[in-house]
Amino acid sequence: MKKNIKEVKGIEFVCKKCDTSLSLNFSTLENFVYTCPNCGEIWVSQVSLIDGLNALKRGIEIFSMQEMRVNLICDDEKDKR
Repeated sequence: MKKNIKEVKGIEFVCKKCDTSLSLNFSTLENFVYTCPNCGEIWVSQVSLIDGLNALKRGIEIFSMQEMRVNLICDDEKDKR
């Protein structure tokens, strides 16, 4: 599946331990949970997560402003099930 980068509004994290998911919207991204809200598993250090999310958000913003169409290529959800 292809998804135009302008359609990307956020990111979803899924805990590898308990399968709990957490979705974040880039437009309201201010705080993040560094551990799973369900089981408490530590997901990532604060510094690396903040740096990674800011870089991803900025990259999407930059690509969205260009005079070309940028698509993300993803596995189709129905193929996973």
